[in-house]
Amino acid sequence: MSCKYALQILSHTVSAAIKTYITLGKIKTASALNTSNFVSLMDKLFDIFNSRSQFNQNPYKCSYSTLKGEQKIVISEAKKFFQNINKIDWKGKTSRPPCFDGILLSINALEQLNEDVRETKSFLLTSRLNQDVLENYFSIVRSRGGCNKNPTARTFRTTFRINVINNLMKPPGSANCEEDEDEFIDITPLPAEDEEQKIHINYANPTTSSEVDRYSSSSTSSSSYTENEAEDCAVTYFAGYICSKLISKFSCEECTLKIVTKRGTLDSTRELFILNKLYTNVQPSSVGLRTPSKNIIILVKKALRCFHKIFDKDKSINNIKEKMMK
Repeated sequence: MSCKYALQILSHTVSAAIKTYITLGKIKTASALNTSNFVSLMDKLFDIFNSRSQFNQNPYKCSYSTLKGEQKIVISEAKKFFQNINKIDWKGKTSRPPCFDGILLSINALEQLNEDVRETKSFLLTSRLNQDVLENYFSIVRSRGGCNKNPTARTFRTTFRINVINNLMKPPGSANCEEDEDEFIDITPLPAEDEEQKIHINYANPTTSSEVDRYSSSSTSSSSYTENEAEDCAVTYFAGYICSKLISKFSCEECTLKIVTKRGTLDSTRELFILNKLYTNVQPSSVGLRTPSKNIIILVKKALRCFHKIFDKDKSINNIKEKMMK
């Protein structure tokens, strides 16, 4: 089903943002780290169930196989978590919504299906294990020739022929399922894993509030951070995103040396968000997220100030995008 906007809350970005705020001392509640770990677990679980290619820089978006240790650990943790979880309402009564059992059912089905085909198939592309393709096509049949909610066999046959001939096998934009656009399988092997990051923060599930406090002050006490460092983390991440796009588009080695740093580790507080966004199998500034230079960060900050100055002044006028770009 198409539910991208709802699932953006349970994303790797949200989990990384919470961990960044914990490190900066902006969030001091005992449950913050547990919340971040839960969001991260759900993000990894959804990635495992939505793999579209055999290889990916995100180890959880690769094709599913029990030989992959990262995926096996997440599946085991998720199964144990949803076996014991319950909902507590405002009256203190506990209940178990059907969706909890549904997730367990999906996990067990994936494991059993992989067990059945493992002798002949070395991996599974889990994004194809759904009925969205049929639902998309049925929506086309029902909408052909007006609202036809219950087509006959003859109507279905003629509609199928028309769609094939005219190449109209595309669901309407308002469909409730994602378009079944499979990616081409890239069989190019990924480079070997680089050495682990030098900066390491333990994100294990805390059992007491003291562990959260110890994590929050593990490297630098929260009092030493300025009020704007949480915003600096976001600006640095945004600047790094711009740098990665520029490097990808222009492939200029001289430009790359000037807009990103040479070091292979992230050792500044403003780079915490980039560090938390990286996956364990990716070394900082090797692929994907880049560490921007100080001049680029200053330039982006000035550009953001100009944007806010213009936007706050003209945000209510029509065609603001065209006028701001002039």
